[in-house]
Amino acid sequence: MGWLDSRWVRCLPLVLAIFQIVVMVDTILKNPNNNNLKGNKYNIAPSSSVSERGITIVKKGISTGGEDAIDTQAEAETASPTGTGTETEKNLYTYTYSDDVENDEIGDGNESTQRTVYWMDHTAIYDNYFSGTWIQPIERFQRLNVDIMSSLEDASHRVFFENKEDVRMTVDWLDFAVEHLSKWCKKLDITNSNHNSVAIDKITGNLLRYIQATPEKTKVLLSKSESKVDKPLLHPTIAVISHGAVRTDDDTPIGNERSKNLTVTTLGATITSLLRVGIGRIVVTGLDDLDASTAMETFRLIGDQFAAYTDEVVIVDTELAYVNITEEKWIKSEYEDVHRPRATLYGLQEALNGNLDKVTAEKWLGTLHDQSYWKYIYSTEPDLILQTRFESLPAIHKALEKGRVVMPHRLQPVAHKLDLVGSNGEKYNGSDQIIPAKGKFHAMELDGAVDMCCDDGRNNPKWDPKDDPADTPCYTWWYDCGYTREWQGLGISEKVKHRRLLYYVPFIRLSNGANIISISGSEHERKCRPQKRQTPSDVCQRPTSSGRSFAISEQNDSTQ
Repeated sequence: MGWLDSRWVRCLPLVLAIFQIVVMVDTILKNPNNNNLKGNKYNIAPSSSVSERGITIVKKGISTGGEDAIDTQAEAETASPTGTGTETEKNLYTYTYSDDVENDEIGDGNESTQRTVYWMDHTAIYDNYFSGTWIQPIERFQRLNVDIMSSLEDASHRVFFENKEDVRMTVDWLDFAVEHLSKWCKKLDITNSNHNSVAIDKITGNLLRYIQATPEKTKVLLSKSESKVDKPLLHPTIAVISHGAVRTDDDTPIGNERSKNLTVTTLGATITSLLRVGIGRIVVTGLDDLDASTAMETFRLIGDQFAAYTDEVVIVDTELAYVNITEEKWIKSEYEDVHRPRATLYGLQEALNGNLDKVTAEKWLGTLHDQSYWKYIYSTEPDLILQTRFESLPAIHKALEKGRVVMPHRLQPVAHKLDLVGSNGEKYNGSDQIIPAKGKFHAMELDGAVDMCCDDGRNNPKWDPKDDPADTPCYTWWYDCGYTREWQGLGISEKVKHRRLLYYVPFIRLSNGANIISISGSEHERKCRPQKRQTPSDVCQRPTSSGRSFAISEQNDSTQ
């Protein structure tokens, strides 16, 4: 008998109810002795190098698997460098939009089910392609040299350099992007029991609402797809998520509970962002019992969202599976004793290339479809929520069919005051390194289903860290330079301290994503310009010779 039997399914409503209480109101803080909030503990010990638990979401939610804002936009302000430092722009290069890239385009902005997507090739994205996520044809993945992945970032670097001529990124960031959550959580130290629950409630509450909204999103996806094909375009995709449960140094009941809730909601949002595009199999990998137990709890949470739908309403046909990896050859690299992405890609590649026995290979590939069914591989991390839209999927699918490797942009959230005030007005007390909600530090709310963020090419600043106020170099990520310790108490204005960030305003808030404020750019200093869609045919156009893209609605400015 598999681990998912009828007795287990009947437990789902109770489990979810308990989970919601913990996530939404951080009850354990108010009643540390409430044993109902402890959650179930799992001791899933693998009997061999790979063990798996899985569920399948088919029609009605769950069937037995194998054993195996700112509310209104402030007036746009031009961000100009201010202060004692000196900032210079990189020299703009001449970008040539090649015939090869042009041939990847598809769509007519006037069609309701298809959106024109413009692409950038490796010459435009060489310094900015990294996001920790990619999707590529399965044949390319089978040839990928996983064995030489040494650093954690090599899981993306090797993919780029081995396929450079065929790597693509979208000109409109919201056609294919991910929201990166872990740095936001770590910066605010949100699991620490010494802080109030404002920050942890904000992120887990937002993510839980995202998870709960997914069944209706997938129903819409399928209803739009079934007039053309039986399954969504990206259904023949195996997605792998290199999961690692959030660990905390705060070994207290509150700290541990917050860590578990953050793990489950973050992983859950990452998974459900893939359900929303119709991916057919999602494999979560881990290395120990904590990884396994949090993955199982995440599966339960997701499954319960679909349980209320009747058999007559087909929602989505996706397999969820957990694979526990213990093979040291896969896990350990030249530079890393524990390399989770490498272990994940190693295991999946071994399964696809026929190097595992039948039973073990099925733990990776499933049994509902023959191996020949799978056409694409998607790889990501457990804190990266995919942002795309149904109307852009035909273009992404076409790029994959042409043999392209598609990499998303990575949006970087920042600690902003608007996200760190509770519903009762309570302010987060765990950090004073928070961007003020005033002046130029405003945000634009974007609906990822229709709005845009047009790539700004290499029109990003080049910083000299020695030119900072008080002659103190910045020794952290550029977007955190305003919090340099030596500047405290010197009376330096917010505009001067955070002048780097002023190149990335207005900030953006994706209402159909994590719903927290991000810079309009990535941690690697590339930026996009957020735009509200003005007409049904409004899209980010091909880049100009400067490399910058402009929306059709701002064509009068396209000569800039």
